[in-house]
Amino acid sequence: MVALVAWNAADRQPVVTIQMETRFLGAAKVGDFLEVRASIRQSTRSLIFLDSDVTCSTGQVASATAIMKISAKAVQTK
Repeated sequence: MVALVAWNAADRQPVVTIQMETRFLGAAKVGDFLEVRASIRQSTRSLIFLDSDVTCSTGQVASATAIMKISAKAVQTK
């Protein structure tokens, strides 16, 4: 989810993960519906800083931060 938010923020240019930190705060059970929400904290010309939370019916189970780098536009070759 974090990469998808970054990719959309970068006008669908390729993005790569520079750093990602995940904190596990609780447990989810098999079959629990997990909801992930990612948001952009800050962006520059070449970097995107994101925060995300993972929740289920019992509350928050994880949170993460990530730094994504916007890559040069990919060139397709045959």
